[in-house]
Amino acid sequence: MVGINIGMKIKFMLLILFVYQTSIAQNGVNNWENPNIFGINKVEPYAHFVSFENKKYAWNVQNSPSEYRKSLNGIWKFQIVKNTSERLVDFYKADFNTNQWKDIPVPSNWECEGGSATFDCTVS
Repeated sequence: MVGINIGMKIKFMLLILFVYQTSIAQNGVNNWENPNIFGINKVEPYAHFVSFENKKYAWNVQNSPSEYRKSLNGIWKFQIVKNTSERLVDFYKADFNTNQWKDIPVPSNWECEGGSATFDCTVS
């Protein structure tokens, strides 16, 4: 390789890099296993502001009965699967049957609500 000029060396290295990247893409690497993918369907950062009907409600943010604010606290349906290939793809549809799903309180920690046997939940 003594007689190869620098331009050829760069082209050769780029070719090797391209072949390597192509082989990774074709090996069926899942998106969640690819460290280069970190923002699919990611919402851009934004400032969090809350609107109120009047100044009275604005001064009492925590307990304001504002029509512009909805709490997500409550009982939610929860389902977890061992492998992503077992995930339920139509769960968002209105007619999807969730009767076999577990009810968990929100806010809470889903691991402490029976979502994982490997998580240590010493606080109740």
